[in-house]
Amino acid sequence: MKPPVPENEQRRVEQLRAYRVMDTPREQGFDDLVLLASRLFEVPIALVTLIGEERQWFKASVGFEESETRRDEAFCAYAINAPRHVMVVEDTQQDPRFRGHRAVVGEPWLRFYAGAPLVTPEGDALGTLCVLDTRPRTFSNSEQEALKALARQAISQMQLRQVAEEQQRIAKRLQTLHDLAPVGMVRERLSDGRLLEANPEMLRMTGYRENEFLAMTDWDITPAEFVDTQLQQLENLRKLGRFGPFEKEYLCRGGGRLQVLLNGVLVRSPEGEPEIWSSNPSLEACGAAGTDEARCWSVYCTWRMIRISRRWHSSPWRSLAVIGFTFAAPSSRHWAKPRASGHSCCWT
Repeated sequence: MKPPVPENEQRRVEQLRAYRVMDTPREQGFDDLVLLASRLFEVPIALVTLIGEERQWFKASVGFEESETRRDEAFCAYAINAPRHVMVVEDTQQDPRFRGHRAVVGEPWLRFYAGAPLVTPEGDALGTLCVLDTRPRTFSNSEQEALKALARQAISQMQLRQVAEEQQRIAKRLQTLHDLAPVGMVRERLSDGRLLEANPEMLRMTGYRENEFLAMTDWDITPAEFVDTQLQQLENLRKLGRFGPFEKEYLCRGGGRLQVLLNGVLVRSPEGEPEIWSSNPSLEACGAAGTDEARCWSVYCTWRMIRISRRWHSSPWRSLAVIGFTFAAPSSRHWAKPRASGHSCCWT
């Protein structure tokens, strides 16, 4: 007898693919759950199973050597048809669905099964957390509730994996923007201006080695005549979450000065400490376009950081600094990537 296919099978399989858990290495969080289940219910076998289109795969297991089975012989393929209920088979030899099953009439001689579906927030059962025994037994309501609780923890582990992978992708995109941006980019501490990070372009423009740059504060490389203007901009930052664009100069390593158009946003470190991310296009490098070209690059690089970070900002488990600011777009334009037009830069 083949197990029935859930009515929501297509969506269920798509959800399973989206979690990207199938065929991944063992993980402590899942291993701990099956260990707890085997000890709590005093059974020799406990599994976290995922039901794919053609097979059942075990993310974690205790007391069972196989890594997968065919779907048409999976006990859990029946359990996923009732996502809200624990499927209990007190004696497999008395159940017509399983009495001829190879694992019942042969090794490992299964006689008992209980499986709690792993249910997504959308209501799709992706697999189960199940326990099995080699002797018939009953399974009380309180035991069923306990098994459901463990299954909820298993699906939470899957969700955490998904969020962690998304965070890694976003962090990689932010790092790429930081490393390859054609403008200087700096991260500094708001409280004292301590320089925490600078991209290669900022180091190239100012002439500092990275260790030299990060040993200073923003105030160490800000000429005295720009201090009052910068203090005013920092007040805007505290009130609005952003400052600039405004023209500023930096003191360079060789004694010269770098003229930039500074644009910054307020972010928070994983520990919650306020920090500033700023973009610093050189006015000299922008050539004849001057301030207009620099303004475009300054706004665009910060805008890209916001775009990349916005999905992170909505994540309940975010741990990276989140940019909490958006630009007010001109009423007659939409913000998009800047397009070069001669010596100027315009929004399309």
